[in-house]
Amino acid sequence: MSTPYSEQSKVRSAPLKGNVAVEHEYNRVGLALAIFAALCFFCALWGVNGYFTARTIRSIGYHFHLASVSWGIGWLVHVVVSLIEHHLWRLREAIGNAPRFVLVIVYCLIIAVGILDVLTSALAFLALFDAIGAPILDRSVLVISTLLAEVIAIIPESIIIWLIVALWRVVKG
Repeated sequence: MSTPYSEQSKVRSAPLKGNVAVEHEYNRVGLALAIFAALCFFCALWGVNGYFTARTIRSIGYHFHLASVSWGIGWLVHVVVSLIEHHLWRLREAIGNAPRFVLVIVYCLIIAVGILDVLTSALAFLALFDAIGAPILDRSVLVISTLLAEVIAIIPESIIIWLIVALWRVVKG
């Protein structure tokens, strides 16, 4: 004697009417959620880098007895640094007829800003490693701090822009 649960369901084996449309929407929503999750991850990395930059800028301000250096100034420095790092290099295309010394100055600015961005994050990672008891003068800790700083200083911004564009295209249809 068979129970109602032992037979194969006729509902599950029947194809859905309009299956293509449902499957398309399912895939589109899933893709949008995956892109949004990746976007959140890279925004969090950018935020950690911003926190490290703002914290270092504030510490430098306090070191020089500048009471006016606030978290807002630190975050403003981070936003300006991000914009310079990821968009100023395109200036060469826009000012192709500019004298060579102008291009050299622009590239020196980009390099200086990149060094500032990586250095502020590397110092924050060193402080973090010091707080957990790691020997901060050990070469491996210095290398790890620098590599982590490079990752959070350079990677997130451009990926965030591409993910926003991708999310817009998926949501728009």
